[in-house]
Amino acid sequence: MQHTVDQEMHVQLERAQRDIPIVVTDAQLVGLPEVVQRYLRSTGIVGKETIRTVHLTQRGSMRIKPDGKWLPMVAAQSYTTDPPAFLWRGTIRMFPFVPISGMDLLNNGHAQFRIALLGRIPLVNEHGPEVLQADMLRYLSEVVWFPTAWLSDQVTWEGLDAAAARVTLHYHGVTASATCHFNAAGEFTQVSAERYMKEGKRNVLRPWMGRVGAYREWHGLRIPTTAEVAWQLPSGEFSYFRCEITAIAYNAFPLSW
Repeated sequence: MQHTVDQEMHVQLERAQRDIPIVVTDAQLVGLPEVVQRYLRSTGIVGKETIRTVHLTQRGSMRIKPDGKWLPMVAAQSYTTDPPAFLWRGTIRMFPFVPISGMDLLNNGHAQFRIALLGRIPLVNEHGPEVLQADMLRYLSEVVWFPTAWLSDQVTWEGLDAAAARVTLHYHGVTASATCHFNAAGEFTQVSAERYMKEGKRNVLRPWMGRVGAYREWHGLRIPTTAEVAWQLPSGEFSYFRCEITAIAYNAFPLSW
């Protein structure tokens, strides 16, 4: 199964890599909500080549319950932007010599989330429409790392006020929407949505959000390099994922994962 997933994503990345580069123009921003135009100009995408593939690495921590211990994590992730797709692979150290591996995949209208002990003993294997909706929202929240993808034909924007806009991803006949928040400097700071959360054997819609920060220039683009993701539960906020981007490459064929 792992070989098949890697192979399918490899083919998609290779196909995207062959696409003809397009340079982003200021005219492409015209018609978007003012707050979104200000944000996109602040990233420096105008005059830059459209990002078709992305490869990045992360380090951070995760936990599985609100009062749980934060566990160290490292991960690598690859994306294509047309069509939207990603493959995330992470390793969590629960005990010194007992790694837990995670895989999250969005590709060709399907999504899958899997966790395995020692890389081979399955603990979680989720797929279906709720996982697809969750991964579409994950993709939207991570476009901040490759911001030319906000101009994709599969993405639409609706202005809400001077500091927020609603973004929708249209994907294989399915839509997912989130609210994006921006500060006075034009920086993207937070995304929020109703996202499916696993509760026992059910997937339940719960308020969800992601915060980003620590902006820096990378390959000529100004992007955030830290992220924290949390559920907003009746009992309070449950932050479950924190990461820092340690490396990122655009339009370069995969290193390996």
